[in-house]
Amino acid sequence: MPTVCDACLSEPSNGKLKRCSLCRSAWYCNAQCQKDHWAEHKVQCKKLTKALKAKAAKAKPSKTPEITQDKVSAIIDNERVTIARVTDPLDGFQYQVFMPKEAFGSYITNKKPQCWCGDVGNQQSLLAVFAFDTKALPKDPKKSLKSSYLSGFGVNFQLQVHNTLGNITVNLVDESGPNNPKNTPKGVNCITTHFFVSGKSADTLSLPPPSEHADFKNSGVQECNSSMGVWSSVGSNVNLGVHKIKDSLTIPGTSLDSASFALAPGFLVENKPMVAIAVLIEKVSEVTTHEEFETAVIASQLHRFHSESVPSAKIPPFCTSAIKQGLSKLNMGMPVSVVGVLEEDIPQKLTAGKGGKSNASKEAKPGDLNNLSAEARADLDEIMDSFSKGKPDLALIERGLGNPELCPVLQSVMSSPQVAPMMARMMSEAAGK
Repeated sequence: MPTVCDACLSEPSNGKLKRCSLCRSAWYCNAQCQKDHWAEHKVQCKKLTKALKAKAAKAKPSKTPEITQDKVSAIIDNERVTIARVTDPLDGFQYQVFMPKEAFGSYITNKKPQCWCGDVGNQQSLLAVFAFDTKALPKDPKKSLKSSYLSGFGVNFQLQVHNTLGNITVNLVDESGPNNPKNTPKGVNCITTHFFVSGKSADTLSLPPPSEHADFKNSGVQECNSSMGVWSSVGSNVNLGVHKIKDSLTIPGTSLDSASFALAPGFLVENKPMVAIAVLIEKVSEVTTHEEFETAVIASQLHRFHSESVPSAKIPPFCTSAIKQGLSKLNMGMPVSVVGVLEEDIPQKLTAGKGGKSNASKEAKPGDLNNLSAEARADLDEIMDSFSKGKPDLALIERGLGNPELCPVLQSVMSSPQVAPMMARMMSEAAGK
């Protein structure tokens, strides 16, 4: 530490020097000496201050907000498991935490619950394709492309994709309902399965490709493309997978402009390669109590243990069968709903661009029952009446499937265990004529 003042070159009378608060390198007896020296010191001071700030910015670690107790909502906490939802302070989404405890092993031994993978493809379902241009993916990994809403089983689902080290991370989230407590056990237990769509006619289904990057633990390893979980409309975010995109797993955008697809209002058909992700959401059960919630969440963990003990079981049998059938047969020959990127907070101007074709002239709305217009609801009631009589009205059904608002709801109804066998029988009879 210096002993003389940089201005008067004398030792201070009290023996204490004061440092320049900006550059931290000049020392003075008092404020007057600093003022007298400023004309000489200011150039050096500014350079040193700039260098110090640059060094501090480079050395300063990125601040990650801490997860405080008020961000944790416990749902189940007993001798078997702790299950909670944690609010991420960065994105605001809910992420589920599952922690087995001392009695978990004995619970599994006594109850002997079965893995859910054999039930994939056997439930009431919602099928849709999210198509997007990879060039539109934000480079910032914190920003996502978001699909229009996929509505079913009382939940508004949304697919979100973002760039992660040259791979695409696929997440499924649910829209938070008004006044839904974060610790609610109520919801709908669903199995979610996703495929990549390819081929000139956008009918080929493939398993999502593995991730590829040295920083990824499971780089190059084929992961399961199905998962199970409870959706409670609290803003949950579930990762479906991280995938390296290959040119072979794209479709011509114009392939979606066919009778095989029902395009959501506002979807713009463009003549360019697109990535298309098919997602199948199946309703397993309604969850209304804490006991049902605990049972469902424990069951959701079983496939990991199952596939570790039986590696050949990692991919559910239904997925292998669906790949052989293709997208159209998976949907029993009915038009598949297609959604595009949601333009948030921007009024949609649905004008056809160069080489593009606009599908509708009004803003897309979720296709859940509660959001149907009076006209669409009347059509649905008439169709449901024909189902109840065991004589589906094909003309009404065809008209309903051509209505982008009604199509997702009608597809969900037609793929239900109650209606699907009836439709399959009618299609078989029609094919035989």
